[in-house]
Amino acid sequence: MQVPPAVTEVVIDDTVLGFHLEDGRYISVPIDFYPTLALATPEERARFEIYGSSVFWPDLDADIGAEELL
Repeated sequence: MQVPPAVTEVVIDDTVLGFHLEDGRYISVPIDFYPTLALATPEERARFEIYGSSVFWPDLDADIGAEELL
């Protein structure tokens, strides 16, 4: 099994959730795919931690991996 590429940057706003990956790709989905994030405040969305190929929002108890967007 191949390890997904690490997330290097997160783009998140009222319309999109996007990850820049270490291999140069940018992947994104409509924010509505993740209701927890869609309903969160901009401040809650802005507080996240990157762990390799996964991004965690501690205030929201939400964890999204790059493989979910690929």
